[in-house]
Amino acid sequence: MLIACCSKSETTFELPNDPALVPGLVAYICDAMAMMKLCEEKILIRISIALTEAIDNALHHGNLELSSSLREGDGSQWRETGALRRTVSPYRDRRIHVSVSVNRQRALVVIRDEGPGFDVSILPDPTDWENTERPSGRGVFLMRAFMDEVTYNPQGNELTLVKHRQK
Repeated sequence: MLIACCSKSETTFELPNDPALVPGLVAYICDAMAMMKLCEEKILIRISIALTEAIDNALHHGNLELSSSLREGDGSQWRETGALRRTVSPYRDRRIHVSVSVNRQRALVVIRDEGPGFDVSILPDPTDWENTERPSGRGVFLMRAFMDEVTYNPQGNELTLVKHRQK
């Protein structure tokens, strides 16, 4: 009964580069959205996919500076390089900063990594036939498909995701 009286929730996280923490953070954000009755369960599933992609990108591409080309083949190079970088400076010392603000009208999630950033304008088009078989490159497409607003800061190391209340 008390939880139904909540009108706004704001939380800030500072995460190490541990992929095991991502599902719990995504579940926390989706639970906050469900508490505010922002959208139906099937929409929350899509939002969880977008959030997972965003946080994974901050961790792997941002803080660990892993190139998508490392995913080619069986992906072992991606996994091995990521595991190594989580143990050495400067990568191991970087954090993912996540701010979550949810009220009855919208959810706002800001995800910032401590990596060098990237030029968002050079992302390959995931709908281009040549890119459909690549093992990476669809995360931003999914974020844009499932969220109402997706914006990056000029440096390319901070992402803002917004989901408005369903009508």
